[in-house]
Amino acid sequence: MTSKQRPHTHDVRSLATLHDNDSNHEILVSGGVDTKLCSYQLDQFLERRPRKIFPWPTRSPVQLSSQGSGSGEGGGNTKGDNSRFLIMTRAECVDLYILPLLPTTTTATDATIDAVNVNSDGLTQIGTIRLHEEGTTDAAYNIHTSRLSPDGTWLVVGTNHGTRLFSLSLSQTIDEETICEIVHVAVPDIVQTMICSSFGFTPDNSSLVCADSVTDTLTVLALGEQVSVQHTFHDLLPAEEDDVPTTATVPISQLEFSHDGQWMAVLRNSLHSDTTSGDAIDVFNLTTMHHWWTLPKLQTAPTASTEIVTNTTRTNYSITALKFLGGSTPSTPDTTKKSIQPSLIVTCIDSSFYLFNVGPKTLSEWSQDAGIPIAPNLPPNLVSKFDYPTHIVSGLNDTVDTTDDSDALVSDGVNTSGRKFLLASHANFVAIDLDQPVPKVAPTIPVRHLRAGKRQRGDNPTPDTKQNPQPHYVPGPYSHHNKSRWIQKLKARGVTPELYTEANENADTAPNKNFTICYHYNHVLHLDLVRPNEMVVVEQPWLDVVHSLPDALARNVYGV
Repeated sequence: MTSKQRPHTHDVRSLATLHDNDSNHEILVSGGVDTKLCSYQLDQFLERRPRKIFPWPTRSPVQLSSQGSGSGEGGGNTKGDNSRFLIMTRAECVDLYILPLLPTTTTATDATIDAVNVNSDGLTQIGTIRLHEEGTTDAAYNIHTSRLSPDGTWLVVGTNHGTRLFSLSLSQTIDEETICEIVHVAVPDIVQTMICSSFGFTPDNSSLVCADSVTDTLTVLALGEQVSVQHTFHDLLPAEEDDVPTTATVPISQLEFSHDGQWMAVLRNSLHSDTTSGDAIDVFNLTTMHHWWTLPKLQTAPTASTEIVTNTTRTNYSITALKFLGGSTPSTPDTTKKSIQPSLIVTCIDSSFYLFNVGPKTLSEWSQDAGIPIAPNLPPNLVSKFDYPTHIVSGLNDTVDTTDDSDALVSDGVNTSGRKFLLASHANFVAIDLDQPVPKVAPTIPVRHLRAGKRQRGDNPTPDTKQNPQPHYVPGPYSHHNKSRWIQKLKARGVTPELYTEANENADTAPNKNFTICYHYNHVLHLDLVRPNEMVVVEQPWLDVVHSLPDALARNVYGV
């Protein structure tokens, strides 16, 4: 053996080689007992560390109600503390929790951020839903998808045997113990036996959309005392002659709704990436119950801005998430004469994104000004990140923030125009403000990566290291973070040392904090805003996963 890498903590069980046609490189992929994958570039096996792919799901098993359980009429929360439902979907059950929020008097600024660390034992569990086969108590159904309504009063669960709907309400016992009353709600027979790949509730909690993975249909249910079928989309037909219908037959992976409940976006992820198939996004008008638009494919090759609208593409990007931004909510309708039309943001696997105006079926002005493809015009350290955005977080608020608070990472008031959002991934999140200019290099928080290698013996830190615990690099002839190695890493990501220093040396006082990349969290399963200035992050510590794995096999060492 001429060289070796040891990224796995347990035995390696399988190896595979891949050929990258774009870069003409051979890639080795390894997998084993520790459940993670590692990829290696063979021609730089010694120079580059392997890329680790952890087994975190793209679709988060954690969900949070966007409205307080005590604010709605059906919430049934006698405490009236505006608490949130939090559910954890497991393979055989769904656990329900009450999320403890920060006091309402707590304010977060750039200088002070209050955080509450709560482990799984500290959460208040209020119930568990476990589905069994009829007549048995041992064999449980395999739960593959679930969805919680925005106000937390409905929960739908999809198994390999069908769909089940539950009504949730909070109450208190005589001992002032909070419990959750879970009531199974009957659904039409056609839905009860439906094996769904995704669910979605409308923002006003009045309808449920079920995506059938077998018949490729969308069924809209009207919720109430009696659940009934409101409409069924049998075929994804184009609304106009020049609109291209969806030809992909893969199951629907995501359903998203505009805040006013008029539009529904449907995402399908395909394994193919040619010009005739690939990922597809369809938009439906729920007011008229008709198919409205099929979004054009997203390209990697530079083309004219008209080609992305006419759907003439080359190689397609893999779409990871989508979200509606802007618009008014059902509880806070737009009372002004000027209506704010929602826009649909689509993120790609390289952290680039596009905005579409759904009503006029056009690419937004911001995306047209940014260029097509947009990746070369975004910060290079953003599009070169190893991870990909799993979901988009928007903080719609009833009031518009009129103060000049552009310096804040997440402002105290998020305005209803939907110009601020977060791109969240498993290892970081990016704060983006469409009203601010795009920086040459995205600033990072902290400046030195939390998962950067430690200094080695022989390092000679500069005198100001104690005063500045997060230097850009630690000089030293035997350090992994010496200057030459630091410059080499920057150039590999298309960033010059001058641009990086300019973006980060005054990170605390720089006026433009747009596209700030936050590395404070790792192994993130869920990230969401419960209030404009309050964020919830759910992490899965990797050591807990390692401790649950079997011990490595004992090997006898000979010749020692």
